[in-house]
This record gives sequence, C-alpha cells and structure tokens, in this order.
Amino acid sequence: MGKKRVWIGKIILLFLLMGGVFSWGIEVEGRVLTLIIDGKNGKSEKVQYLKTSSGKIYKIANRNDIGDKYVVIDGNVGANTKVVGGVREIYVTTYRKASPKNSLMVSEPNQVVGEQRMLVALFNYPDDKTQPFTLDDIKNYVENDSDSVNEFFKENSYNKVYFTVDYLDWATLPRKSTDYKGDENLLLQDSIKTIDSKVNFRNYNRLCFIYNVVKDVWWAGLGSIGTWSISTGDGTVEASIDWINGVYLNPEKYGTTDGKTIIAHELGHNFGFWHASSIQCALTTGYVPENLNFPDKSCSSYNEYGDANDIMGNSYNYENFSSIWKNSVGWLTDVVTALQDGSYTLYFVEQTQHTPRALRVPIGRDNRGNTYYYWIEYRTNDSSISKFDRTKGVQVRAYFPPFYIDSSSKTNSLRFVKDDTGTFYDVTTDQPFIDKYRGIKISLNNEVDDGVNSYVTLGVEVPKLIVDPIFTDYGTISGSEEESITITNKDTSPVTIKSLNMKGDTPSEFYISSDGCTGKTLGYGQSCQIKVMTNPTSTGRKNAYLTISTNSPITPLLTAGFTAYYNGTTSSGGGGDGRCFIATAAYGSYLEPHVMTLRNFRDRFLLTNPLGREFVKLYYRYSPPIAQYIRDKEGLKIVVRALLTPLVLFIEHPLSGLLLLLGLVGGVVAFRRKRGIAS
Repeated sequence: MGKKRVWIGKIILLFLLMGGVFSWGIEVEGRVLTLIIDGKNGKSEKVQYLKTSSGKIYKIANRNDIGDKYVVIDGNVGANTKVVGGVREIYVTTYRKASPKNSLMVSEPNQVVGEQRMLVALFNYPDDKTQPFTLDDIKNYVENDSDSVNEFFKENSYNKVYFTVDYLDWATLPRKSTDYKGDENLLLQDSIKTIDSKVNFRNYNRLCFIYNVVKDVWWAGLGSIGTWSISTGDGTVEASIDWINGVYLNPEKYGTTDGKTIIAHELGHNFGFWHASSIQCALTTGYVPENLNFPDKSCSSYNEYGDANDIMGNSYNYENFSSIWKNSVGWLTDVVTALQDGSYTLYFVEQTQHTPRALRVPIGRDNRGNTYYYWIEYRTNDSSISKFDRTKGVQVRAYFPPFYIDSSSKTNSLRFVKDDTGTFYDVTTDQPFIDKYRGIKISLNNEVDDGVNSYVTLGVEVPKLIVDPIFTDYGTISGSEEESITITNKDTSPVTIKSLNMKGDTPSEFYISSDGCTGKTLGYGQSCQIKVMTNPTSTGRKNAYLTISTNSPITPLLTAGFTAYYNGTTSSGGGGDGRCFIATAAYGSYLEPHVMTLRNFRDRFLLTNPLGREFVKLYYRYSPPIAQYIRDKEGLKIVVRALLTPLVLFIEHPLSGLLLLLGLVGGVVAFRRKRGIAS
C-alpha cells in the first residue's frame, strides 16, 4: 500500500509541476502604461504596466522599454512572478504591436493645451496623522504665488495652458503608513476609495495626490507618462496621475521652491515629457560621444537629471522646459530645420513677439524613419521677459530616443558637459559646437542685445558623409537577423573608407556579414553598403556600435548603432533561426504547424522559467546529432512523429489532455486496486 501512495504522489507532483508550466503561460493584449519614479538623490526608474481590455492590470517584470501603446504580450505569470498591491507581475517573452479593441484600451488624447482640470488631494495615515504643510501651502505652490506651478506652465506654454484646481484637505487612508512600502498601486487604489464619495473623478484630467510621508522609499515623486485609464466609483476615467512624497514639501524645512518644482516636474511627465540628462565628455572626444545611442561607451559621468536649465533635469532650478518638450506638445511651433549649410537667426525662446525661436539640425535617422536632431535655443535671464529663466546664452541639446546607459533604455534629451571645466558644451562667440562624428558645426556669428528684440545669427554646417540608418533597432529576435546601412558622400571631395570596428556593450553578438565599403573611395553622390548580422548567445538586451574610419578631415570617424532584444532561443548548435531540431527533422519543415506549436510552447513556457531554460539548454546541446541521424530515415521519422503528436495535442488542448490523463491514471489505479482485491 505504501508503494502505491508513493506512486500516486509522484503522479500528483508531476501534475503540479505541469500546472506550474501550463496554466501560467499567457497571451494577453492591452494598453501599456508607463510610470517614472523620481528620487531626490538623483536616482530614477521607469516602470511599465499592461491594462487589458477587461480592465485587469499586470506589472511588466522584465522590460521597461516597450514603446508601442497597444501590444499583445506572450509571457509567463507563474511561480517565478509575484503579486504586488493586488497586481500580478508578467514576465515578457515576446510582444507585438496591436490595435485597441474597446474603451478600456483606447486612450483619450492627452489634453496638452487649454484648461487643465486638476484635483489636488492631501493624505495621511491612521498611525501618522501629521500635517507637515497646510492646504493653503499647497494652494500657494500650485496657484497663488507669483512663481506658482500655474504661472510656470503659462509662461512656458506661451499662455496655451492653465490650471483650474479643486483641493481636498487632509484625508486618512485605511492602512498604516508601513503597509504601503511605496507601492504606488495600493496607494492609488486606497486614495481613490478614500475620497471617491467626495468627488466626481470624471471632472478631472489631472490627479495630484500628496502624502504627508511615504515610508521606506527613496523617491520624491512619481508621474505617469501621459494619461492612464483609472477605475473609480464614477467609472473608468482617463487622467494623468502624480504621487508626491510630502517629506519634501515642508516649507519650513525645504523652503517653497522644492515643493513647486517637484509638482511641476511630475506634471511635465504627465504632458509626455521625459528627463533632461547630461553626460560628461573629454576633450579627446571633442566633448561629444562617439556614438549618441551609447554615449557612456566613450564618455563618463552620466547624470539622469544633469540638464541644470530644464526642469525635467535639475528641477530644483525651476527655470524652463526646453524647446524639445515645448515643440512635442505644440506650444512652440516656429522651429527652423537646418537642411543645408548657411546662416540662421534665432530670437529669445521665452518671448512671443519675434520668430523663429528654435533651430534644429538633423543628425541622422533610425531604421524606422525617425529623424534625430540637435536642438538650439537662445535664452535670456532678463526678468522683464522671463520670471523663471536665470541663464543667458545659446544652448545645445540632442534628442535621439532611445539611447542606452548600461543597457537601460532612455528617452531623454541630452546635454554634453566638458570634463575639464564642468560647463555645458554650448555655443559662444569663441567656442563653436562641433560634432566631429556626425560632421556638424554650429557657430555664433553675431549677437544683437536689444531687450525683447535681441537675436543671434548662427552659422551651421550640416553632415556631408551620411550614415543611413544611423541607428538600427532589430526589435525582439529569436535568432540571427540581418540589417543594412548605407554610407553616402555628399561632399565634393572624395572620401575613402579605411576600416570598420565593432564596439559597445556586446560587440561579439553583432558581426559584419557583408562589407562593401572598406577600401572604397566615394565621390560626390556615391554610396556603399554594409550588412550587420545579430549573433545572440544569451537572453536580454544586446547593444553595439560600428566605428567607420575614413580619411575625411571633417569626419575621420563615423558610427552606427545597433540594438536587439534576444528572447532566449540560443543559436548554438546550428539552427540560429530558432528551429526545434528533432521536430523539424521529423516533420520536414520548421514551418509545419506541429513544429510551430512546439516552438511557441518553448518560447512562451519553457524559456520563461529557470527549469525550462535549463531543459532548452540541454536540448540544444544534444538534439542536433539526433536530428541529423533521423533526417533521412523515413521509418524513424514516423516513430518520432507518433511520439510527438500526443505532446502537441496536449499543448494545444491542455485541459482536455489533463482530463484524459487523469482518467487514464484513475483507470490504472482502479485496475490495480481490483487486482489487489481479487488476489
């Protein structure tokens, strides 16, 4: 009897293990929600969620770089994931772009001009009812003071944006302060429930929740990128959300500027603005990174909040939003694009009487058709023109999303800091801005200082040796993929391509599969082509860039960046296209439906947990010679197909297969019991 129990126990354990694999694999479609976490200490994180068409929310555990708004995710929510604040984590294997299917997935346009209907509510806890600031303090920060958040947005939007605000005085959340531990989901849910009976959430498109303290966290504020779909007692509401850690809003401890800048910074995220960063570069690189998409590979001291003049950077300076953000939401539209060498005039970006107020110089484009630019603006510290700006001069910023710092994706603007002086690499009368890797030069030819009528004349030289695309994103891959780049000479002087070299985080996982450029001399209008193949050997983000050495005195070194996210199918042992070797040999094609079922099972279930990945690793080690042996033996192929068919049916119909297997097990147990009684 004891042996029978052990035997039955093994079967039950087997089914539990199978349940851990089968029941938690998932394909889910929904809308991506992005949250930025801002630390007072310079630390920052980006978190993404998926809200499904049924209203369920998943926290994306292993990715924060999904750029599409609506996606279908193949992933795993099994034993290796957890539930945080009632929201289950999902581990993404692959994802693809989708279209919204219902109102829960469809986002209303983020209202970035006109009236902003904002609700500001204050919260404390049953175990901590302190009020380190008053409701009047918050009203002053947001609306009443001459340098209020409302005034800041009005000036920066050229009076295209203004806030009308309702306030709720201190309300007590249902849980103790130590129960939240910075869980933004739980804070949001409880905050809404606490005040739901007092407000109609449909009246607002901006929500700002301020807490007397948020314990056990490093952040000062959280802000949603754009709006979220929020469930309330008034139904589903489309609004942006800010969570503010009130520790930093105490006027007696921090003054009044910190509170205003934290609120304005998080609201900037709500309008769709990312961070304003900087990186420090040496004179040997010309104060500019070799490759812009991977700037930390040739420069040092990256600072997430390093732009001291943009509130999306060092927000405690409370000066402005750069022209990059203003243009993205339609506040600043008189932007000139320098498409050829020449002189360009700029007026102060803060005033409204003269145009143009911003200039952009194309850097290049990526393989999806997006153009990267240097953005140039002329700023004033004249308080009669701007009540916030305190820095005068011609400032240069780069915007080329995404770039990567230690494989972490960034959608920020970027300024360059000279490591020998610690100052920004901008444009002055005795210092032009030169990017020798892209062949761009911006000079200050003339400055007329006449109050609101002041302007500068800039000389611009645009790239002559073009790399297209300048950045290639292979997307999510399961094997080797190939892309091409073209080098074109638009200068009258011939240029010779001398050599190519791959650099970056993982240069060995990209290789030049075809070189039509090395040793070639390009005359005016002539081109050559290089093909680059991915060679992934492990899962995760892969980054590299190609350096292209030339004899050009203007651009002696060109670069092209590459990135790919490898979802886990190893290319070792042959079959770098992601085939299942034995099944492919048995069925004759890796596109055969049974093989596709097995391959999808591998990607969605096995590769999303350590045990499954170990099995796949062993399979790829030992299966190629077996596949090779049976490939031309029809009898063996029939046997293998017969063995694989039940597994395929079980994968395609797990519930029916499980019931059938349980029935068979039950039948065997009953038969053995009957035989035992008979004997």
